[in-house]
Amino acid sequence: MAYEDITMTLIAARAGVGKPALYRRFPTKAHLAFASGVIASAPPRLVNRGSFEADLLPAVVALVDSLHEVPREVFADQIATAIADPAFAQRVQDTYARPALDQVARLWGRALQRGEVEPDLDGRAALNDLAGALIFDVMVRHHTPTEDELRAIVARFVRGVAPS
Repeated sequence: MAYEDITMTLIAARAGVGKPALYRRFPTKAHLAFASGVIASAPPRLVNRGSFEADLLPAVVALVDSLHEVPREVFADQIATAIADPAFAQRVQDTYARPALDQVARLWGRALQRGEVEPDLDGRAALNDLAGALIFDVMVRHHTPTEDELRAIVARFVRGVAPS
């Protein structure tokens, strides 16, 4: 179904809630779509694949995939709102982005236990930097990295955060 065909009435009906309940959380369809895109940016289950590089790749793929789930103009609208409205930006960060980052940060914790990352590095900050670079590449540069490019990005990142 195309974004234009989706209505708040349809969403409320499928969710089994009233429209007022939906509007209390999401003032517009764009807000709801943006939130769903951010929530989808982390895979629901981050499996232990034995190495930080192998663990991180599915999370990076999920982030890039999520950027294509929501129409570009919705992201543009919501990013513009975040730029103009610090309270909205904080709400997005607290409600959607931070929980996704919390989930991916567990991978850093596993990597730390395995001795794969520099213990003095701020893992959340490093992962946030990686996500920011990927979001910029996809959304601003209009470049969608191939799977091979994503593997190379993750490999460079893991080498960059490895213990000295």
